[in-house]
Amino acid sequence: MFFDLLMCVIEGVILVYFINHVLELKRGKIVLMLSTAMYILVSWMLNEMNMLVKMISIILAFFALCQINYKGKIISKIGYVIHAFYVIIISDISISNVIALFQQTSIFNTIINSSYSKVIFSFVIKLFNLILFTISISIFKKVTKESETFYWICFDIVSACYLTISMAFVLLFPVTVYDQGVMTVFFFLAVFFLITSYIILYFFARLCELHQK
Repeated sequence: MFFDLLMCVIEGVILVYFINHVLELKRGKIVLMLSTAMYILVSWMLNEMNMLVKMISIILAFFALCQINYKGKIISKIGYVIHAFYVIIISDISISNVIALFQQTSIFNTIINSSYSKVIFSFVIKLFNLILFTISISIFKKVTKESETFYWICFDIVSACYLTISMAFVLLFPVTVYDQGVMTVFFFLAVFFLITSYIILYFFARLCELHQK
């Protein structure tokens, strides 16, 4: 229970780290800290729920946190929130596949066999989250608050599609039975989605930059 809460805290801090770099704070740090604590509590309390219900609930909770604490258009906040949760899910898929293929076992067995494996697995994923968010921040720096709304609408739609497909990957992920062929295909699909999503993100930022000029 404590470990699950710790992971929720780390994830919440990473999400706020990302959103702090792409949006401008409109309220004090105390309000942000309280909002973040509430978000972490909601995320932890929903830990045992159905994955789809949990994801929808915590996405809405994090969007509420952004609305309360940050300036900017709603359409851009939606894009940032969708991208943030896509990064979290695609990190889970990618790292899960790598560990399972390396250990030649299902990811389910990797996690339950020992608490040590679960700790390593979880921290590696959070580190990968942090790396991907840092890359995202550097790309999003080209996007300003005056960027064309049409570009944001297109980005939101594409990002929502990527998030939906990545959630479908999680639901279909072969967690209980080890099958090297199937898990290798899943791994390459996850890598393909990850690379193409960042290519789209780069071109979106480039379009916004050119529009400004």
